[in-house]
Amino acid sequence: MFIAATGLNGDEANALISVEYADAYHSLRGNASWTGNDAAKQAAIIRATDYIEQVYGQRFIGTVALNTVLSWPRYTLAYDSETIPEALRKAAAELALDAMAGSLTPNITSEPQVKREKVDVLEVEYFEAAKRPTIRPAVTGYLAPLLSFSGLNVPVVRR
Repeated sequence: MFIAATGLNGDEANALISVEYADAYHSLRGNASWTGNDAAKQAAIIRATDYIEQVYGQRFIGTVALNTVLSWPRYTLAYDSETIPEALRKAAAELALDAMAGSLTPNITSEPQVKREKVDVLEVEYFEAAKRPTIRPAVTGYLAPLLSFSGLNVPVVRR
């Protein structure tokens, strides 16, 4: 069953946004590929929520509110324990659009690459390219203010 988080239903929510929020978000941005019935949209939103939980869940600022299944709502200095930040909702909508097109977490396989190719007297050598996961700058941009920094990842200020 699809249950969008409102901040007050953290013990049962399985999605960070509602279909109505995603519809309005994508309509304002002219994302024509956000189509389908509500069941398909709900599934995409749940997959987007799952992705955020898996990739960013341990790095969010603050402490998870009591009786919360998802990483938000949280206790932080900037947000009360009943708030789902707008930046997080936008990131979920962006990911839901990607989820409509396919998996957000495809298996990454390493295929053998041609190391050396010889045709008559011409010879070409290729380096093996590593496959990398998809980079989603809009999502990381939205979520950056909600993530805590580790000792290896600190903001740098130039003076």
